[in-house]
Amino acid sequence: MDWIGNDQPFGFTAHQTVLTRRDGFPAVLPRESDSGASDPLPGKENSGNVVGEVPAGVFLGPPVIPRLIAPSGALADRTAQENLVIYLTDVVCAAMHAEAPFALQLHTHGSGSEGRASMYAQDYMAAETGFVDGIWWTEHGFRLVNYAKIESVAFSGLDEEHTFPTRDRERAPGTTTISSWWERVDPDDAPKAMAEITASRATTGETSLYLTVPGRDDRATAARWGLRADNYRERMPLFSRPKIDLAVYPSGMGCPFLELVLSEQPPDLSQPRLVYTFGADVSVPVEGDRCVRRTVDVTADRWNRVSLEPAADAEALDLPGEGLDNALYQLRLGVRSDGEPAGAWFDDLRIEPAFIGKELVDIQRELLEELPTRVEHFPGIEISWYGQHVNAFGGDVPVPDYADRDPDTLDTGHVVKHIIEHGGEAGYNHPATSDLDDHAERLIREAAYGVAILEIGRRAEPVADRLELWDRLGEAGVAVTGVGVGDTHHAGSGWVADHPADNWWVTKVWADACKLESLLAGLRAGRAFFARPQAFDGTMEIKDEAGLAMGDATVTTDAKRLTADLAGGTPGDMVRWICNGEELTAEPIAAADASIDVTVPAKADVRGVRWELYRDYEDREEPALVGASNPVYLVSERAQLRGRTATERFSG
Repeated sequence: MDWIGNDQPFGFTAHQTVLTRRDGFPAVLPRESDSGASDPLPGKENSGNVVGEVPAGVFLGPPVIPRLIAPSGALADRTAQENLVIYLTDVVCAAMHAEAPFALQLHTHGSGSEGRASMYAQDYMAAETGFVDGIWWTEHGFRLVNYAKIESVAFSGLDEEHTFPTRDRERAPGTTTISSWWERVDPDDAPKAMAEITASRATTGETSLYLTVPGRDDRATAARWGLRADNYRERMPLFSRPKIDLAVYPSGMGCPFLELVLSEQPPDLSQPRLVYTFGADVSVPVEGDRCVRRTVDVTADRWNRVSLEPAADAEALDLPGEGLDNALYQLRLGVRSDGEPAGAWFDDLRIEPAFIGKELVDIQRELLEELPTRVEHFPGIEISWYGQHVNAFGGDVPVPDYADRDPDTLDTGHVVKHIIEHGGEAGYNHPATSDLDDHAERLIREAAYGVAILEIGRRAEPVADRLELWDRLGEAGVAVTGVGVGDTHHAGSGWVADHPADNWWVTKVWADACKLESLLAGLRAGRAFFARPQAFDGTMEIKDEAGLAMGDATVTTDAKRLTADLAGGTPGDMVRWICNGEELTAEPIAAADASIDVTVPAKADVRGVRWELYRDYEDREEPALVGASNPVYLVSERAQLRGRTATERFSG
């Protein structure tokens, strides 16, 4: 065949479209020729990539670097299907073991955490934006299993205190108290209404909540108050099947109701509602058109005990996952008036989940498998009750049994050990930089507690101090893979360019397949870089003439010449080489694809060498970092490199 391109096999350059076989190996397909000719395959849009019709047994994978340039000559005259057959037979063998940069969101929350997002909403936005090929699920462990959640409200006040085990035993050993409260959640122009704690009526205690609406010129109005709590302890996943018990005393004037706000759901990312009206079949106005309404029979002028099962009612919403991919995001109590003054009493609210504990991890993963998702999904947990927040990647890592476990075995070191013992890898999340010297000293002393992964970029938070922390670890010989994450809890603001703060970074892992073990191997070996997805969708690599690659370590005290390989940059971007936190060179690129060399000075010690990509480097006091590679390590002897991944860094 005749191929256009460079001296690589089959003319590889940047930005190809790829087919991935069921065994996970990629096979390249053309997008368009360098001349701008249209794709030779019958195409359709799929997350920004033009792809052809695919034979049975083959499914579409992510864009892979590099691109196969369109063929010339006789091949261009063949039909699209003939071309497809040729590519599948002649190119797959050459590409099947090639590494590709798979873009991942390594820190994502859905309906098992405290935010608005459902798992399906996060998947939907990931596919629509095209930012990532896979999502790693890291629900907060204690939230997912319903540990230390508010399960009752006595209405002893509009603010109440609840006693729970402390999360910071060094400051407050034993137990601590958190507050819950009721707040008006209607628009600012809503009619005046009142919520008060009254002793005029009560059931189990001495007081109850009395809600009143004064009425408004024969027009229907409603007022509602939402339950809130410190640290969002009032929220829980709907797939834990919570039952809500409540005492209601209708006054005979107006209609009391309970409204449950659920999680964001695609395509509009609205939050569905469940509305229960007590004693009257009336319509309570709610946001959006996804709503299940139920009328509960009660008797006026007396206390009524009602029991609700919102999971069963959410199943009537006809959502993917049978409606269980939701959270009880907010519980609201209210009164509706038809124009006359209206009021009602509420008391003794109880929220009792049918499932608590570690089995909820399995329930969540089974639910995820049932959703019609479009990107790859990987199980994980953010263990975040004691010590530093630590992500568990891979393996079959259970949530620690917080209730029955000695708190002294739940500090950061024990959590990391727990993850590794169950076949996973640990990631150290959003390290604090308020006391950088102390934090660096502790992580160096503990060899980063044995984690394989360290979060450097997170949301729109300043990254400079975390880069410095990472470089200090490298200089001390502690090898960890630096990553960037979104830590997004809201699909509506976590993916779109108008709200970049919640998805400021993604991590791209060089691997032979977008599969769990391949990605974990790439993360352990430092074969990863992180980037701002709205600004940079290219690739970053380090290499030398001896075959050294990003993440590798080698024994040498000599000067070393390294090359930064960049694809998909913007002319004028600055490539900045860093060694142990010190700048070696800063050089602008003239084209989107560039190779920038640096000579690392000779040194009889550890040299952690990496590079960064900046935009508007010379025009801003704080230039925008758009990408950062992982380092290579140049050491005097192997023993100088420590940490869980140290031995995997050496090639040969």
